[in-house]
Amino acid sequence: TPTPTPTPTPTGLTKGVKADQTKRVFTGYYPSWSDNWFTAFNEDGTAKSLDQVYTESKLAKVPAQFTHVQLSFADPNFSWNGMTANNWSGTGINFNGTPKDIKAAIQVLHARNIKVILAVGGANYNNWTGLVNEAGVANGPIKTALKNFMLDLGVDGLDVDYEVGGADDVNVTAYAKAIQTMREAVDAAGGGRILTLAGWSTGADCTAATSSDAGCAGKVSYWTGSAARERLAFKKTVPGTGKTIASLLNVVSVMSYDAQTLHYDPVVAYDQYRSLLPATTIVSIGLETAAEGWAGGQLVINNADAVCSGSTISADQYGNANPGTYSVERFANKMLTANTNSRDGLMLWHILKADSAACGSGI
Repeated sequence: TPTPTPTPTPTGLTKGVKADQTKRVFTGYYPSWSDNWFTAFNEDGTAKSLDQVYTESKLAKVPAQFTHVQLSFADPNFSWNGMTANNWSGTGINFNGTPKDIKAAIQVLHARNIKVILAVGGANYNNWTGLVNEAGVANGPIKTALKNFMLDLGVDGLDVDYEVGGADDVNVTAYAKAIQTMREAVDAAGGGRILTLAGWSTGADCTAATSSDAGCAGKVSYWTGSAARERLAFKKTVPGTGKTIASLLNVVSVMSYDAQTLHYDPVVAYDQYRSLLPATTIVSIGLETAAEGWAGGQLVINNADAVCSGSTISADQYGNANPGTYSVERFANKMLTANTNSRDGLMLWHILKADSAACGSGI
């Protein structure tokens, strides 16, 4: 059997700004389908330098304000053919470059002190059954494929983006098992890798099903559907360990966008998620550049810019009127005054989305 040719290691980086991993987390989702084509290799097969990759790769040039970049999205029914095959077959990922090219871009991001996470799931991938069934199972094929992918590309962890709707016990149990399986894959890969999660906008809300929770006394959310899904899932335990599902997560980013501004306040969502998770877990409020995909929310930069429809919050999840503006300033100030985890921050969906609506003096 011939020995596969190893991937050449590019030489040092002098370009780009480095991120600061000691300050607040700013997570950005990176859509693989919108990445540009580039190659990390010269015509003679030698590796381009990291400076060359930085110049040619859109992914490698992600701004240093981002501490974590989430590569979006992998299919939960994940398989991986390895670096020798050098294709994305079975992964669900849609980069134009090959795995060897993207590995070089990841090396640039690492040289710039930016962590790279593989986001699994998303709105279009809902086949979680195989992954769910591998919870607690040694050497499951999906778990092994995820582990090998992280090792092969140098990815720093996994992101659970479970968007199967519903807060019934069957779905909540499946969700908890998906988190467990992905934690096991991260731990199997080792190297201090982390598990992050994109929390549903109303997933920490109080509903009739959570009336016994101390934090839910007298509170029932306006929302149904997936409301309280994370609240219920995080309380479940990993069999045989006594660990809660909440304790498995390093970072939780609340998808607090596309949820209207008529009956929803991201600050309330943050406070609720924060109360469900250990103090060591980083929790972030999610942002989406205006205009949002649906529901009419229009994020502005400063409080003073909130002068158009969708830029102020009419009421929160529990009917409390006029809680504040729908602005980056308000959400960032919440992080600065929360005093729970000094790295709590913000998340953006998505890094490459251009603004398309103006309000006040900014977007």
